[in-house]
Parts: sequence; C-alpha cells; structure tokens
Amino acid sequence: MKTQMGCLQNAALPALILIVFVSLSACFNNKSPMKGDLRSVAVRSRIDASLDLPILKSFGFSSVVIQRELAVPLPEGGVQTAVSLGCLDIAIRGKFAGEAEKLLPLYSGATQSKVIFSDTVESYDFSDFLAPSIQATLNSEFRFQHKSAKLSSTDALFSVLASDGRIVRFSSTKDANLQGLLTDGLNFRVVGDLQPSIQRPRASQRERNSGFAVGDLLVITEGGSLKHTALWLDHDLLFEALPFGNSILFRFSSYSQLVEELALRSTGDLQRMRISNVRKVSSWPETVNRLRAMKEQVPLGVVYLSLDKRGRGLVTSTQGVAATPRLQESVGAGASRPDSPQ
Repeated sequence: MKTQMGCLQNAALPALILIVFVSLSACFNNKSPMKGDLRSVAVRSRIDASLDLPILKSFGFSSVVIQRELAVPLPEGGVQTAVSLGCLDIAIRGKFAGEAEKLLPLYSGATQSKVIFSDTVESYDFSDFLAPSIQATLNSEFRFQHKSAKLSSTDALFSVLASDGRIVRFSSTKDANLQGLLTDGLNFRVVGDLQPSIQRPRASQRERNSGFAVGDLLVITEGGSLKHTALWLDHDLLFEALPFGNSILFRFSSYSQLVEELALRSTGDLQRMRISNVRKVSSWPETVNRLRAMKEQVPLGVVYLSLDKRGRGLVTSTQGVAATPRLQESVGAGASRPDSPQ
C-alpha cells in the first residue's frame, strides 16, 4: 500500500508543477490586454533601504532612505496606481558647510544648487545638492491640461535637466529624434553597455556602476526603440520621470526598482533590452538648440521656478500644466530641516 501511495504521489508531483507553471504563465502572458499598461500595475518595490552611495560616503556622510507609499490618481476612470516615492536624508557629522561646497559642483553640474549650507543644521535632503529644477520637480506630479498631451520619460527628463533654474519647458519629441540625439555622438556618446550578467538587480553593484559618473544617463532601448531614460546620481541611485497618461511624476529610484517596474509595464523581454551608459558631450543649452532645430518639438507646458529662503528650488506658477506635490515630508521624525527654526 505504501508503495502504491508513493507512486501516486510521485505521479501527481509533475502534474502539480505543470499546473503551477501554466498558472504563472497565464499571469505574465504578453497577450494580456493589461500587460504594459502602468495603470494596471501595483508597484511592489521601493527604494532599497540599504542603498549604498559611495560618492556621498567618500565625504564622510551617511544616508538614510525615508520611504512613503502613495496612491497616485490617474486621469482615466479614477484608477489608482501605487507608486513608491522616497527621499534620502543625509546625516551630518561635524563641520559640513565646507564639504558641501565640494559636493555641489559634483552633483549639480552647470546649474548648481543654491541651497545655503550651515554647520548648525543636523540633516539635509539629498536633493539639496542637486539642480533647482530637480529640487522643484522631485516627487511632484505634473498634469498637462491638453487632454491628448503625452510625454515620454526622456522628454520629461530632458525638460528638467535643460532648465536654467528659472523655467522648465515641457516639450515632446519624436522617439526617432531622441534616439538619434542620444547615439549620434554630437551631443552624447555611449560610454558602454551593461552586459546581461550584471544587469540583474542582485548582480555585482560595483561592477554595474564602475563606468558611470554623476550626470550620466542610463538609457534603455529595445530593437532601436527608446524605452526609458534615467539620470545617474550615485551607485544604483537614479532620478527618473514616470509617464501616467497625460501626467508625469518625477522621483528618485534605485536600479532594482527601475528594472523591476520596467519589466512589469513593458510588453517586451527585459533580457533583450540594451542598457547603456550615455554621457553628455555638449552643454544642455546646445542640446536644446539641437532639438529645436529638428522642428519636431511640441510645447506642452511651462513651469516657473524660484528659490525659497534657504535657496531650494520650488514651483511658483505654471502654464498649460498643473503641479501637485506628492511628498511633503522627506525626513524622519525629529530631524532638522534647513528651513526649520534652529
């Protein structure tokens, strides 16, 4: 009897495995009408709590990820999508203002942060080192008033990075033009590609980030089509734009978060996508002039920026687009913000 039962169990095991496999295949079937639609995806991942920032650490600072889970309402049908937003709180030890001055040109580039740093403040946000346009747009949703207005992640990111710190002009450009701009070598050059063996989130972080410098772009393409672009800030830390219909949301993300969510909302095979390290050769104004010369840009909205009393970029008014801050608190309880009473 025991022998017969064992045979039955052994026979049932492959059938059970087959059922599970078929069930999982059905869940991830590319023919599903919801596949590739971000509205159908409840994003599971977050910015990694153990995110390691070697550049920041080289100056003696430690970072802490402050996480917030938000439900971002989308225009069509009141559908909500769970989106993870996070900020990096920087723990300050000892004298700081002098070290901050060294960090600013490294992280901000040409349009440097105007934040006034003080040795008396115990905590700063990572965005305080970045350009005012990034500070103003981070963790905010921008909804374009024109119903058919849509912006790619690359268009939105370029709009923010090309800002002079006073105005962000959102414009859409044909995918082919952006693809050519990123690969023709006149404005950008491809430094290298991430090999499949190190593209995975669990692969060697040091090896994956070895060729990047602050300000490089992580560019993901598939079959010559541009899929996504993100700004590289530190090891596995990126600044990106997420399109939601006629809205755009800007946020920090980790590399693992980016590739996981891209796999969830993509209709293609992530393993077949090309992930490249692309470096800017010319200045952003020259890049913008090049785009305008293509005569393919469609103006969608304008965001006007100013600085608060501590020098942090913020949105003051908009034209053709509505701005909604999605994350107000960015540090933990008890932490002291630069604009807090001392």
